[in-house]
Amino acid sequence: MGDALEAVIAPPSLLRAVGSDLSAVVSVTLSEGLVLVPVTEALASGDDPAAEAPSGFVRLTVPLVERVTAWSARGPVAYVEADSFGGTGSQRALVWDRGVVDLGPLHLPVGEPTPGEGTPIARALRRPGVVVGPDERDEFDAAGLGAHRSTEAWAQVATPHDA
Repeated sequence: MGDALEAVIAPPSLLRAVGSDLSAVVSVTLSEGLVLVPVTEALASGDDPAAEAPSGFVRLTVPLVERVTAWSARGPVAYVEADSFGGTGSQRALVWDRGVVDLGPLHLPVGEPTPGEGTPIARALRRPGVVVGPDERDEFDAAGLGAHRSTEAWAQVATPHDA
């Protein structure tokens, strides 16, 4: 079985700005002054379970899109997905800024070469300000996303987000 990551990544101030919308939110502080919100079933669900997810994404539901759009009112918020098995995998990403999609949807299927501008997650992480240091391979590494391999592992180390 492979690993799967589904997460929202943003500066913590953007999440605090919508404090009443944080009942299902847990987060982990990343490097680069960002927080990672693991997209659990509770966070992805909403009032309309029949609502279709945007094409190509695993856990990006319509209710989650509405929530992330609101969070992005004051700045960039990235939604990322990564699936891997045996060293290969796929990535998907979207970034909202000021309430509209600013980047994406981006998709790198299994077996496709990485484009010159980087993977979908690397490109998405640049929007909220992730910068690659001299000892880091890419934005994924710079943000510390390799610390855990799955949404569930991130959720286990997460704490309730302070409103």
